Amino acid sequence: MVSLTGIILLISGLMLTLALGSFFIFLLLQGNRQPTITIFNWLMLFVIIWFGGSCLSRVMAQAAVDNQLTVAGVWLLQVGFGGACIAVYIFAALVTGKFGLWTKLIAATSTILVVIYQGILTSLDVSLRYTIEDDGTLIYGFPRLHGLIYFGLAGGTLYLLWNNLSKIRQLSLRIGLILFTLGLFLGIASPSLRSFALPESTATTASAVMIYAMLQSQIIQPLIGRTRQIEAVQEVVLAITSRVSLDDVLQTIAAQAAELLGTAASAIYLRDDKGLILKAVQNLPSEFIEQTRLSLQQGVVGLAASSQESQLIGDYRREWKGEPDMPLAFETFGALLCVPLIFDDYVVGVLLVVEGIDGRLFDQEDMQLLQLLAPQAAVAIINSHLFEQERQLMSELLTAKTQLETVLLSTNNPVIALDRRLRIVFANPAAVALTASPDTQPRSVIYKSLLTYIDRSVLPTNLRSFVRDVHKTGSYVYEISLHRRDYFCHITQLTEPNRGWVIVLNDITTLKEVDRLKSQVVRMTSHDLKNPLFAIMTYLDLIEDDGEDIFTPDIRRNIQVLRTQLDRMQRLINGILDLERVGALTLETCDMRQLILSIVNGFEDIARTSQLILKTEVGEDLPLLQGDPNQLGQALANLIDNAIKYTPKGGTILVKTMVEDGHLAIAVSDTGIGIPEAYQAQVFDRFFRVKQGRSKEDIGSGLGLSLVKAVIEQHNGEVQLSSQEENGSTFTIILPLE
Repeated sequence: MVSLTGIILLISGLMLTLALGSFFIFLLLQGNRQPTITIFNWLMLFVIIWFGGSCLSRVMAQAAVDNQLTVAGVWLLQVGFGGACIAVYIFAALVTGKFGLWTKLIAATSTILVVIYQGILTSLDVSLRYTIEDDGTLIYGFPRLHGLIYFGLAGGTLYLLWNNLSKIRQLSLRIGLILFTLGLFLGIASPSLRSFALPESTATTASAVMIYAMLQSQIIQPLIGRTRQIEAVQEVVLAITSRVSLDDVLQTIAAQAAELLGTAASAIYLRDDKGLILKAVQNLPSEFIEQTRLSLQQGVVGLAASSQESQLIGDYRREWKGEPDMPLAFETFGALLCVPLIFDDYVVGVLLVVEGIDGRLFDQEDMQLLQLLAPQAAVAIINSHLFEQERQLMSELLTAKTQLETVLLSTNNPVIALDRRLRIVFANPAAVALTASPDTQPRSVIYKSLLTYIDRSVLPTNLRSFVRDVHKTGSYVYEISLHRRDYFCHITQLTEPNRGWVIVLNDITTLKEVDRLKSQVVRMTSHDLKNPLFAIMTYLDLIEDDGEDIFTPDIRRNIQVLRTQLDRMQRLINGILDLERVGALTLETCDMRQLILSIVNGFEDIARTSQLILKTEVGEDLPLLQGDPNQLGQALANLIDNAIKYTPKGGTILVKTMVEDGHLAIAVSDTGIGIPEAYQAQVFDRFFRVKQGRSKEDIGSGLGLSLVKAVIEQHNGEVQLSSQEENGSTFTIILPLE
């Protein structure tokens, strides 16, 4: 018959085989850096030492040999047992989420006490407590202090498991930990049970169960469940993307995240200019929505958003020391998992899932699953944002389009839109009535050529000016006549996607008639005023001659004021008549060099009398151009005259010419008082005079610069001004050479 000792050895051999299997599992899982796996590896190592020492000592005892190998076996057995007690306590604290300060302190204190006490026993040469019975049975014991510490650790392990069993997800791991702790109690409490290796057998069975649980959770389930996870995430994504409204999308994300992880509740915070605001909840109070706001420095949610990293907390009340993520969080939250929703390196929000105080713990698999969902959720949120913005823009565009169509259809001004081939793409009723007939429907002219309804003569004739104005200002304005009516024609270029032109006609027939009558009245008045004005000035000269000997100084001063005002009136009349003559050009070939030098020579005496320096930089070979020499000379003379008036003594006036890009530029620069920037846009207006910096004796008519502008524009040119107050001015006339 097989003896009891043989059975025990057989069991010990089986235990050692299982221990070696555990060791291989330890090697397999040691690459994982999670604290739980690391402590489990240490637990398996101590179990190997425990089982190996038990087998060695029992074999030696069966052989009735009490030598150093037996002592070594017993010593290894006790070291492995003690290490297993400490490791299983730490492992239980980790898997239940209770590995806090007190747990660390208890584990560290226990380890230190065991090591110190064992060192004392060794230094005192206290032998190990064991005996070998006549039948080869090994009976061993633990030092008293060690036994108390091991009993306390086993009791602490059982207490952690009893109060937090629901936090351990795998049923097999729960059973294995309870069975392993029971084996420790058996090894501590009963020497007779130790002699039958019952603690080792129980712990071996528990180790096998725990190894199976760890393999399931760390290797088998992730491999088998990967397809299930992907399918689950696909289902979640489909559920999310089937929603369009942002509120529906957020609520769907929260619900699907909670269902995917099998958790108690979830919430979504969205980011705005002020931080993070709660937008959707699942199994949480809905009154918190829109009322809970966090900055990027508040709560676990703010930490996840600011760091762009997922946050995993096992016990919210114990581990989190910052601001609560929502009201009553410290009273109701247990485990918590936060994942930032990132789109194009920008955090659009944060997804939060929580368990109750007595709920299970989250692990890395939960975090990875939620991280797999997060990018899809971020895209869905962005798409919803874009959809709502697009819907809002479409509504605004539709409203604006309706308003614009109402305005265009109601206005009396003809409006026509053309494509690049001058085909009509839009015409309001006023335009159709003008170009076709009053009975023609606007839709009937669409995509027909404009030239079908109008003559080519009403199109811009000066193509160079048309292209230049469109390029510079985006529009071109000129005057046309249709059906005995005068119009200002505004042509504006259309850009992408429909390139073409928009034509708006403004009826100016009445305005032109009013302007003609006004000009006629002004001209007639000016002519009628010249004769009496001449007579007054003649009689004033006679009065001065007759009363030269009898006039008092006051009378002479009053007569001088009268003459000054009469001179001013004469300049006003001459300016008005000059402006009226601008439209009638007498074109001839102009030698601009000779014209400029003759005008400048006429001002040399005046400049010398005013103690000014008048210089010229006129090119020797200036090209000829077509123009009215009298009016061009008068425009240049006005600029030089102004420069002399507003340049202090000792100043310089320079007349300079430049030829470039088919244009002749004539610049008149001075070192005078300049023109304030606020007035520069008005200096070419009729009768406008800059008051700032001018003396009371300055009685100009305010028509000189308006005359210059009118003359140059009649020659298809332009006048430019560059001036700084107290730093002089430069007026530049630009004339086309063709």
